[in-house]
Amino acid sequence: MPHGKNKKQPRSRTRKCLLGLVTATLALAFLEGLTSIGWTSYELFALWSNGPRVVELREEYHCEYDSELGWANRNGAEIVDFYGPGQSVTIDEHGLRSHERLNGSLNQKAMRVVCLGDSFTFGYGVDDQQTFPYILQERGNGQLNVANMGQGGYSIGQNWLWLRRTAPMLKPDIVVCVFIVEDFRRLASTRTANGFGAPHFTFNSTGLVVSNTPVPEKLSPGELILQPSSIGNSLRRSSSIARTLSLALPSSNSASDAELLVTGLLVLRKIKQFCREQQCQVVFALTPTLPELSGVESKLRYEEFSHSVHDFMARENVPFVDLQSAFLAEGIQFTDLFLNEEFHHYNSAGNALVATELHKFLSHVVPGFPTP
Repeated sequence: MPHGKNKKQPRSRTRKCLLGLVTATLALAFLEGLTSIGWTSYELFALWSNGPRVVELREEYHCEYDSELGWANRNGAEIVDFYGPGQSVTIDEHGLRSHERLNGSLNQKAMRVVCLGDSFTFGYGVDDQQTFPYILQERGNGQLNVANMGQGGYSIGQNWLWLRRTAPMLKPDIVVCVFIVEDFRRLASTRTANGFGAPHFTFNSTGLVVSNTPVPEKLSPGELILQPSSIGNSLRRSSSIARTLSLALPSSNSASDAELLVTGLLVLRKIKQFCREQQCQVVFALTPTLPELSGVESKLRYEEFSHSVHDFMARENVPFVDLQSAFLAEGIQFTDLFLNEEFHHYNSAGNALVATELHKFLSHVVPGFPTP
């Protein structure tokens, strides 16, 4: 009997140890769960409290929500002294800047040119008659009819969608697509700082992919801008459970500059193909911003980007010009070509320089284009 008691005692002690271990594990799991809930709540609260809020920008005064593009000019909008005394904005019945583009006062036999681009093409900060599309038309001495299809904040993808919608009505002979490097980065954006939604562009094995359409309605000033990637990143920092649940949400680092370059080049190819279908010639032009002329790192990134686009255009057999050298030419003080405002758009002199360089280039690559 004493021998049997000695056998049962170790088993009983083992069971107690196992029970204690299980209890401790469950207690730690419960504690981890409470901690995760606390951290997750804190992360989401911080996101809600400190996240970006919708601000009001000038474009809202002449733009409205568009379910395909995100936003577009209000047809017929006219704002006198919009950017200051003598700096007015006029939108015609087609949603293009300046009412003079397609009316009967122009030579209907003139070569029709569409300048496609972002706020630099639109002419942010200057008068209707100081934009480079207007100046380009004036340089044509009645032989050019230039339409300003610039829109503030557009990605190169939105430019393509807008051109696809509007070009059949404009019937251009030439489409001049003028873009900056940032227009490629905007391909990944789904919401602007002033609350407008935007179509999202990426690519897969089959080609270009457009999502986030129909584009969500505009948010009101002061509303929180919640990106799915921001929520996902907040959850990933909380716990393993939260990280598992957040797998369905995209990361904010999902698109690198290299990936956006590929996406953007696919968009440029779409523009080229569309222009071929419309039987009009297409020309691409890259233009620099102030940081890309003055900052060493920004300038280097710009030049690398320019080389990639140049090589692509050479393979596609499409005319392409980089205007950086014109801004850095001897005798030109490039800082005098930009406005003293947050985004440093071109002033009247900067727009005139772009118009001059485009005129020279187009006269070399487009048969029948009026010479300077």
